[in-house]
Amino acid sequence: MPEKPSTAAVSKKVGGLLLAANVVKPEQYEAAMKEIEGTPDRVEDAIIALGFASEADILKTLAAHYQTNFVSSERLSRAEIARATLELLPRQ
Repeated sequence: MPEKPSTAAVSKKVGGLLLAANVVKPEQYEAAMKEIEGTPDRVEDAIIALGFASEADILKTLAAHYQTNFVSSERLSRAEIARATLELLPRQ
């Protein structure tokens, strides 16, 4: 079974994607990385908390990178999903 990447490694990868997409500026990325240093927090959470980008902007960037569709939380909350489908999801 492959080893799970560390939070720091994931944060660097996500940060690199956000920098490349011009969602954040280099100094904002550095500030966010400094904010999470020594914590289990993720860089995208720090970027949102610091007001550098919105959750939607980050999720759109990640969706484009991974070639998936982006659905906003608002739209998803209005979606009608069958109970049988919801029961397939883990309750974590």
